[in-house]
Amino acid sequence: MNYSVVDKDKYYRKGVYDHFTKDCKCSTSMTARIDVTRLVWFSKANGTKFYINFLYILSKVLNSRDDYKMGYLWETDELVCYDTINPIQYCFHEDTGTCTPVYTAYYEDYKTFYDNALNDLEEAKKTRDYKLDMQGHPNWFDASYISWLSYDSLNIELPDGYLHFPPIVNWGRYREENGRLMMPVSVRLNHAVADGFLVANVFRLLEEEIASFTHATLYTDRLILRRWEESDAEDMFELCRDPDIGPIAGWPPHQNAEESRGIIRNVLNGAEAYAICLKEDNKAIGCIELKLNGKADLAEHDDECELGYWLGKPYWGQGIMPEAGRELLRHAFEDCHFSKVWCGYYDGNSKSKRVQEKLGFKYQWTSEGVDVPLMHEKRTGHVNLMTAEDWETIR
Repeated sequence: MNYSVVDKDKYYRKGVYDHFTKDCKCSTSMTARIDVTRLVWFSKANGTKFYINFLYILSKVLNSRDDYKMGYLWETDELVCYDTINPIQYCFHEDTGTCTPVYTAYYEDYKTFYDNALNDLEEAKKTRDYKLDMQGHPNWFDASYISWLSYDSLNIELPDGYLHFPPIVNWGRYREENGRLMMPVSVRLNHAVADGFLVANVFRLLEEEIASFTHATLYTDRLILRRWEESDAEDMFELCRDPDIGPIAGWPPHQNAEESRGIIRNVLNGAEAYAICLKEDNKAIGCIELKLNGKADLAEHDDECELGYWLGKPYWGQGIMPEAGRELLRHAFEDCHFSKVWCGYYDGNSKSKRVQEKLGFKYQWTSEGVDVPLMHEKRTGHVNLMTAEDWETIR
């Protein structure tokens, strides 16, 4: 445990610190819902526990800024900033209705943290003792999952005068709201070291870190497959305004860059949606996505997904889409462990049909009168499939 002593006379929050440690000793807390859709999908696709994944992201966020790592040494009346703070998770025992604190060290390396956190929980299941040791763990923060409900408000009070600076964070069950999975999170910080901005900032950082954590960047010989950014809107519009791009795939040409920006923000925000970019300039030239169960027309189980894609017209005929598709199929079967990847195309879309043939998809069925809601019409649709066994034979 390492820390640095903060010079209170030079502390950038000196006036606030003095007021809320002497005149008005209090904490500030907020409860808000954050979007965890991508983290839920990521956890299912990778066979990992959502709870530990969120605990890792929370720990990473709280270690990203000194304001969240403050401590008070009452013996010497010193304000300190710890190099690292670690989560205290809680193991609930169904038979006794009690919890055991679980002291888990934070590691920036995800796999190290995940394995240790999981092992710590398994060890805690063997006891029913409370085993609280605050004196021996001063640079640890409370991180507690309230698994029984998706709540709207939570408030944790500490006795007036007790300068407890580590964060206290709780979260409840996520629930679906307007097609997204929203989870309540409550953050409590002592007002002497954090104001409303700093508390609210935790929620923003959590959503940013979830987006970063759940989205891999993939590479091929010529391509980068990366997360879409709103700054890609102008490039997307220049491609998607072309009537030869969207309508054949079932959506109308984009009318302006703001429409493209909205598509990036609200449609291409899935855990497995990628901008196709050339390595030479990282500029978005197309899109490829694994649509997960719940967001796909063909996938019926969590271990299935549906492949969708489009490519800007200037880049046709160069083998780009088969190259991107092979890498995303590798990712689907070898990284995410899907059992099936579905894919389809509308009658007349010979280019999409050819891409699927090159990738090794197998024909399944044809449906007449398929609704194409964005184009306000019906079409004939063809469905293809690749299984994990198929991939093993062609990879």
